[in-house]
Amino acid sequence: MPSEMVQRRTAPPLVLVLVLVLVLGASVNVARGAILNDFIRHYELIEYDASALAAQHRRVRRSIEPSPDVQLRFRTGARDFRLRLQPDRSLFTPDVVFESDTGPVQFDTNSVYKGVLEDDEGSVVHGVIGTDGLFDGSVVTASEHYFIEPA
Repeated sequence: MPSEMVQRRTAPPLVLVLVLVLVLGASVNVARGAILNDFIRHYELIEYDASALAAQHRRVRRSIEPSPDVQLRFRTGARDFRLRLQPDRSLFTPDVVFESDTGPVQFDTNSVYKGVLEDDEGSVVHGVIGTDGLFDGSVVTASEHYFIEPA
């Protein structure tokens, strides 16, 4: 079962961070308030349907019309997250090449998304949806910054 991690930090101090580990299909007790290190003070286990997100991603990639929104929803103890995402075609030029020390790196630029939280139009969401339906990105609100990453 895929897992993801979400971290939240309040701006500007980097001391208060929320880590949310996404575990699909598991019921897990939530450890609250455990200090993991100087930056991570809290984490929660949450769930979302990665196969449904992967299906939405495939549908958007095939679409020739203006892309429909991709919806990602999950709940933490503190709030419901309802992400509304659109492909971010402005981030890279069509001829972008990714390279490493060993040569070219394959990266599907059509997997990059941007968006907002449905209940916070001032928020900013950026991320990548993998073919497996795992979301790797961030959510920024006026007062908090969350990181979502595979664990």
